[in-house]
Amino acid sequence: MKDKVESGMIESKPSEKLHVLRGILLIMLSCILFVCNAEAIAIVQDSMEPFITWTGTGAFWLAVLTVALFWGMAYCLTGNMLVSYFLMLVSTVVLGMTNRVLILTRAQYVTLAEIDVLDEAAEVKVDMGVAFHPIIVAFVIIGLLLGMWMWLEIRKGKEYVQETSKKRKWIGRIAGIAGVVTLFCIIYFKPAQVQLEKSVTYRNMGNVFWFSQSIFSNAVKEISVEEVQNIYDDFVELGMKEETVSKKRPNVIVVMSEAFWDINNLEGLVEADENPMDRYFELAKEAITGQVAVNIYGGGTNNSEFEFLTGINTKYITNKNCYNEYFDKEQESLVSYLKEQGYYTMAFHPYDGDYWSREEGYANMGFDEFYSDVDFKNREMCHGYISDKAMTKEIIERFEEQKAINPEQSVFTFVVSVQNHVNDMGKFDEASAKEGCTGIGTTVLGDIADDESRENVEEYYNGMRETIEALEELLTYYRDYDEDTVVVFFGDHAPLFVNLITETDGKEEELNLYRTPYMIWTNYENDYEFYGDFNLSYLSAVLMDYLDLPKTRQYYVNKYMLENCRINTRYEKIASETLDEEKVMDEINAVLYMCDTFPEVEKALPYWQVVE
Repeated sequence: MKDKVESGMIESKPSEKLHVLRGILLIMLSCILFVCNAEAIAIVQDSMEPFITWTGTGAFWLAVLTVALFWGMAYCLTGNMLVSYFLMLVSTVVLGMTNRVLILTRAQYVTLAEIDVLDEAAEVKVDMGVAFHPIIVAFVIIGLLLGMWMWLEIRKGKEYVQETSKKRKWIGRIAGIAGVVTLFCIIYFKPAQVQLEKSVTYRNMGNVFWFSQSIFSNAVKEISVEEVQNIYDDFVELGMKEETVSKKRPNVIVVMSEAFWDINNLEGLVEADENPMDRYFELAKEAITGQVAVNIYGGGTNNSEFEFLTGINTKYITNKNCYNEYFDKEQESLVSYLKEQGYYTMAFHPYDGDYWSREEGYANMGFDEFYSDVDFKNREMCHGYISDKAMTKEIIERFEEQKAINPEQSVFTFVVSVQNHVNDMGKFDEASAKEGCTGIGTTVLGDIADDESRENVEEYYNGMRETIEALEELLTYYRDYDEDTVVVFFGDHAPLFVNLITETDGKEEELNLYRTPYMIWTNYENDYEFYGDFNLSYLSAVLMDYLDLPKTRQYYVNKYMLENCRINTRYEKIASETLDEEKVMDEINAVLYMCDTFPEVEKALPYWQVVE
């Protein structure tokens, strides 16, 4: 009998070791599957090649380690291996699908800041044939098979597991949580801004990395209001000289045009009966023109809006929606600055006033009036939205009404259009979707685009013609107006459909996905200067310089960056040899104080106050 027991014990040791090896293999395969769920589901289109190439990088194994840590946390919290496995399976599939939709609509990965962006993305109709992919089914089936294997191994493992007390189990789980948190912090407690300055792109690192990175605060270091004040003073000292300050206060009309982008970038991808941009460039001969570099694609209009109205670069705002948080109370901005210069300030947006909290935000910026869709008297439609021509009529009528009340007061008008959104959003007028804005026929070359995307391309070309005609009507009105007036016109981001008609990965620079045209036009003679291409966040500083308006602290920050780092977005950086990287870090700290620390301590800086 003793021999049999000893014989059984000898036979059981290899079985137990084999079980342990199978368990290790199962855990490794599961972690790799979780990464595939999160990453491959997000980016795969016609082939797996981009993802397969990415698996040969260190970023892939960092993602494997990261999901292992998340799984370890789930296991420690639930105390059940099978439950934690299926929690990870479901959550990584959801993460992959979420990122798939966000990449299609925004060309970027989800972070904690993108919670509001997901609301916007959810309102945009994306063809399910594009959004859904057979690879998703394959990964889910593999996940279920691995789950069955794990269930069998857990049952088998009961033969080898010794019963432990509840106290020891809880101690082990608490120790496990502490270990996971510690290791996670060691890996990720590094400001995302530093990664961005090293040109570590979203696509290179993958969405697991960027989501994990966004868990931590933006702050590069603890910083006080006095230190930020000193940063601003240093920029003032660097750039301050005898500035020409004009007493002239021309009317200022600023139009941020929805998805206005140079369609010449689509040469070889789209054939059209007519190129609407030809007329735009004719108009541009009378103005200062170039391109502004933006931090967004396909949506997130509020980021571009925020950059122009504050002069703050949203490149560094990676884990929150600064627009909503910053303007939930009265704050300084270009608007408050112009009010101090004697302007009457009006904002227009022919869409829902609550969208991106504009109703509240505009009031807190200092706008005297805000006209949303419900306030528009001119309601002609184009592709389901109030048209740009109707918007132009509204601008002119409200402008004349205000001038009738106070003829001597200059007017600042800020406009955000909606017509060329193309994809349907919540307040979309289906009945008028096919009315007007037609006449240009288009052909999408290649076989990537689905029918809806091809239709969107044609709608966009016709919408662009309508937009440029509306711009010409605006310039024609002010050309003959008897007061000095400047019109600023620029696009907020490229249109969504570019991502749906061609493979854009690796071709962002070639397609200029993160550049949009701008124009500064006046109805009076001016010594036109050439500013070239630059960050959208510098545009308000360029306008102040061009009009010889009194200069502010934020102006001097952006003046330095304009001279030394003309383009500085999440996707592109063009710097001169004179750029002091320490000044870049100073700018980061100032931005993050304004958008991270300030909303908590409610102590703002007078960054839009005139420097005496």
